[in-house]
Amino acid sequence: MMPDRILQRDDFAAALHSRFQVIVEGADAIELELVEVSDLIAMRRQEKFSLLFQGPPHILLPQQIYRMAHAQLGEIELFIVPVGMNETGYSYEAVFNRLKE
Repeated sequence: MMPDRILQRDDFAAALHSRFQVIVEGADAIELELVEVSDLIAMRRQEKFSLLFQGPPHILLPQQIYRMAHAQLGEIELFIVPVGMNETGYSYEAVFNRLKE
């Protein structure tokens, strides 16, 4: 179920170190852990923040929009980009840069 509101930086901060299931058509879900939530940069008309996820080492997700499921946040769609790899797996970033209402 999609959230009934636009998720904010603090919503993701409350989910730090929890797991998101990436829903991939025709395959098993891939688990990503939210490992970092950047500080909010708030300007008069705009706000920015980013999320960093850690994924498994055996699969690289290409940059695109993915549907994800989270126990508290529900189902969301995020555009993630692979940004690195270390001994535990691939890292992915989602960047939010949006106008304030």
